[in-house]
Amino acid sequence: MQMLGILIMENGLFLGAISLTNGMPLLVELGIFFDVLIGVLIMGILIFRINKTFESIDTDLLKNLIG
Repeated sequence: MQMLGILIMENGLFLGAISLTNGMPLLVELGIFFDVLIGVLIMGILIFRINKTFESIDTDLLKNLIG
């Protein structure tokens, strides 16, 4: 839930910077980098938790979770 809040705040900064300037200022480019960084962190956390729970990141084991 906290990650969602961070992404919402960053998107607000992006829209504010775009509306106040013409083009893509450094602030917006840093915001895009921040989005990519947060995405990589979220994927890393999810892979770590899947590995901890199932002792593997093999997707064949996760197919048992489907209805």
